[in-house]
Amino acid sequence: MREPFRTTFLSTTVAAPPARVWPLLAGGTTTAGMLPGISVTSAWATGSPVLLEVCGCTAHGEVLRAVAPHRLSYTLGAPGPDAAAPTVVVTWEMRPGPGTRTTIDLTVDDLEPGCEDDELRAGWWQVLRTLAQRVDALPSADLRTG
Repeated sequence: MREPFRTTFLSTTVAAPPARVWPLLAGGTTTAGMLPGISVTSAWATGSPVLLEVCGCTAHGEVLRAVAPHRLSYTLGAPGPDAAAPTVVVTWEMRPGPGTRTTIDLTVDDLEPGCEDDELRAGWWQVLRTLAQRVDALPSADLRTG
């Protein structure tokens, strides 16, 4: 890893088990709708490529670890499809809580800090908040299964 790098930790709790959160995070091949204008495409299996598209720009990465429905780690920010020299490592962890609740922990390692801490945190906080809103919008029957 390059030094220095910056790590951002964010967390929220939702009223759904991890098995109901996982498909919203890594279901199918594309996770669109996390934020307007952002699309993340991958097979979400360890070693799979990741393609991030934001406002007409693309960045590449690789899934480092995918253990459904509990952990997903991937790189982002590499300029080419070989995923070499990524600038960010993103890790999502879903921890079961009491009843059907889940704590979602998001860790972002910014390997090439270039923006202000507040800007980075605000962007990733919005992604986490949008995921929580999508979980909250699930039909109640979907929240109990998993």
